[in-house]
Amino acid sequence: MISARMFKIIRFLNQKKESSYKEIGNALDLKERNVRYDIDCINDALSLKGLSEIEKRSKGQLIVPIDLDLNILLEDSEFIFSADERMQLLRFIIMFDVHSLNIKKLSEKFQVSRRSIQNDLDTLIKEFNQYGLSLVYNRHFHLIEDDHKGYPLRVNELKKYIYLFSNKLSEYNTFELELMKLLYRIYNFDILHIYDWITNKMKMMSWTFSDDSFDWYVANILTTCWYIIKEKQLPSCPKKIDVDDYSLEVLEMIINKQLDDNQKKLIMSYSSYTNIYGEVDINLDLIMTEDIIIQLVTMTSDELGVFFIRDMILIKGLLNHVAPMLERIKNNIRVYELSQTVIPQSYEYVFEVLKSIVLSIQPLQEISQEELIYITIHFIASIQRLRANDYKNILLICGLGFGATALLKDTLRNEYQVQVIDSIPAYDLEHYQKWEQIDIVISTSKLILPVKKTLIVVNAIFDNHDHNKLEAVGIRKKNVLTNYIAIEKRLGFLNSPEREKVLEIIKEELGYKDVRIPKKYYNISDLLGENCIRYVKSFSNWKDAIKLSTDILIQHGCIKSEYYEGLMSVIKESGFYAVTDSKFALFHSGNTSSVKISSMSLIVTDEPVWFDNKQVRVIFCLASKDKKEHIPAIVKLMRMVNDAKLIEKLESCNNQNNIIKVINECEKEVLSQYIKGEK
Repeated sequence: MISARMFKIIRFLNQKKESSYKEIGNALDLKERNVRYDIDCINDALSLKGLSEIEKRSKGQLIVPIDLDLNILLEDSEFIFSADERMQLLRFIIMFDVHSLNIKKLSEKFQVSRRSIQNDLDTLIKEFNQYGLSLVYNRHFHLIEDDHKGYPLRVNELKKYIYLFSNKLSEYNTFELELMKLLYRIYNFDILHIYDWITNKMKMMSWTFSDDSFDWYVANILTTCWYIIKEKQLPSCPKKIDVDDYSLEVLEMIINKQLDDNQKKLIMSYSSYTNIYGEVDINLDLIMTEDIIIQLVTMTSDELGVFFIRDMILIKGLLNHVAPMLERIKNNIRVYELSQTVIPQSYEYVFEVLKSIVLSIQPLQEISQEELIYITIHFIASIQRLRANDYKNILLICGLGFGATALLKDTLRNEYQVQVIDSIPAYDLEHYQKWEQIDIVISTSKLILPVKKTLIVVNAIFDNHDHNKLEAVGIRKKNVLTNYIAIEKRLGFLNSPEREKVLEIIKEELGYKDVRIPKKYYNISDLLGENCIRYVKSFSNWKDAIKLSTDILIQHGCIKSEYYEGLMSVIKESGFYAVTDSKFALFHSGNTSSVKISSMSLIVTDEPVWFDNKQVRVIFCLASKDKKEHIPAIVKLMRMVNDAKLIEKLESCNNQNNIIKVINECEKEVLSQYIKGEK
């Protein structure tokens, strides 16, 4: 019997006919004595078949005879499989190697009756019929499929077994070994070379996928390669993609096939459907993405009463997730498996709220339940983060005198996220009445009387042990945002990477290593300077309006002239995406390279400007250096529009001063709502 370890050695020696025990051990992470043992077993198996053996020379050198094909050892290894394993292997054979579907041979291989194999096939035929595939017999078995219906099924089938290609997997069980042998036969070359090509490409591009996305990505590349090898017609690539990628030449050498343009485009397109941590694909529709995120955050905040705009981790996570998700929805691509993730019962309400919200956002109306679950997870994580940052109401019990009590109170207020509601001596505890206001009781001594809330005992002067006690009950150190911003401004003489490194050291020295420092949260007034506001009687056409809105920002050194060209290109490709039903326009381009300073212009006109069949009198133009830093400001702008009637008030203005006054008043009104919500 061929073991998993022997299988790996055979695969290695098929690629490299001259090697050594040491080289094989290093390459496959095996002990040299195990390699020696397995080589002897392989030679025994070859001898039984009357074949030439692997030649063992001095100093552990090994030579595989030129005329020896080691794959012959993989053809007749016998295993006993369960009914489920047998069904899985049959399913795989039908999808990828249907011509080897021989009932007599399979009966012998699986050591079951022909009737059992036929029953398995009958079950699988019904399963395939549900997906529009037919298994027919005409001298040989054939799988009949229309409109590429078999492609996603093959992807999903391969996706289950991507873990087998990891070099970290030291052993295969009998089923996994048989599956690897089957794959080896199907592709007729070392399939791990494709896996290595993918992982090397990810390193080169600095991509980090989620596990689900990685498995889906690898499965798509493998499926596409199988179609190319078998000269089967692939689906047409729905995207405009640059195929000038030298890494594809390496792939062509691996599969020994020259790729046509459609095949190249398909292979290059798969990354745009995945969630890549730390970056957003510039080829995706980021403008629509931002609009959807703004709607999601605003509407979910309203429904749940949680101010999600405070959480930049959520904003960044949604930006990375939603853009490829829109591509998946558009092309009916499913990456996630529903069974893999379950929403905890305590958070099912979040899922239900989001389910109703997405129905009102047009591009998300076709979202699958799996995708909705993953969107929900982002918001659940945000709720947990925001709760962790909530202030705790403290009852302080300290009988050490005024000085010690004052010191302890100052320490708590200055360093921790708490409000000290009351400070009392221990003897007064039995008379205390304000328990409904208290979250946690902190005492400098053990208490005889029981308390109605969580109690921790600390020293008057805190040590590390005391801090751990506070953290254990959910009391965290204060955010150092103010100090961070002040320090950051004074480090302007350093370039970005150096500045970040210095700030990390400072945080660590101050004891804030684990504190997430948010970026500046822009308000509209942070982006919209008074000198970037204009009142205009009329425009002859919409192009003049957009030209002025960008010229204002160019004049004040906020953007380069190329920003206008980029904006017009977006309009040409996407239409008047920025003209809302709320009778205002918010134009912006995803081209950050032409932005010097994150900024915004505002034009209010006396006569409406026509954009196709829509007319507006209020036109914003946004330019952002960062793909996400402006989103909180835009969320607040939407609040100003909806809650403070901003557009109606702006339309009543007839000069620049009135416009400035309205902006300031509406922003103040919305910010006061935020402050109330945070308390």
